[in-house]
Amino acid sequence: MGQSYNVDTEARILECASRMFMTQGYKATSTRAIAQEIGMTQPNLYHYYKNKESLYQGVMAYQLDLLNQELQVILDCYQGDMTKSLYDLSLTLLTYQSMDYMMMQHDMTHMVSDEIRQSLRQLWQEKMLAPICQLFAKADEVIRPDFTAEELGSLYLSLMFAAMKVYPHLSATQLAKKFVTIFLQGVVA
Repeated sequence: MGQSYNVDTEARILECASRMFMTQGYKATSTRAIAQEIGMTQPNLYHYYKNKESLYQGVMAYQLDLLNQELQVILDCYQGDMTKSLYDLSLTLLTYQSMDYMMMQHDMTHMVSDEIRQSLRQLWQEKMLAPICQLFAKADEVIRPDFTAEELGSLYLSLMFAAMKVYPHLSATQLAKKFVTIFLQGVVA
């Protein structure tokens, strides 16, 4: 008799693997440790994910789907106040599931095969970058016409990641406020 597939078990695997990949990184996380932590054998884990790379891809898809749901709520609630919406978006990104975006970017770039990297890049663009670009597109009446929503979305994420490095001592609330002010108003007094 073959092993059965259990949705609850898969959710437990994804939760545990998410926590481990996000805190330890791809290289330092083992499927053996994940299986052990949730009380299953490594071969049973491979019933759900054929290897560490496919598990990592599953984790990223799972995390980006959850994050995308939160970003969609912000988009749906947009009432013309770009400062508030961008603050809400920034705070969501800064506090979401203790996701280490720098480590995630590094792992996606350097630790997985080209095929998985391309799949993850597509997910990243669809689930994370696209909603940010959509927010800028909704606010086109207050955005300078010499920028596209896509340029602003990419610039926003790049600068947000840089701000996380520059201001590690700030709380998420403080950083979101500071970042949105700099992003929207610039640095000139």
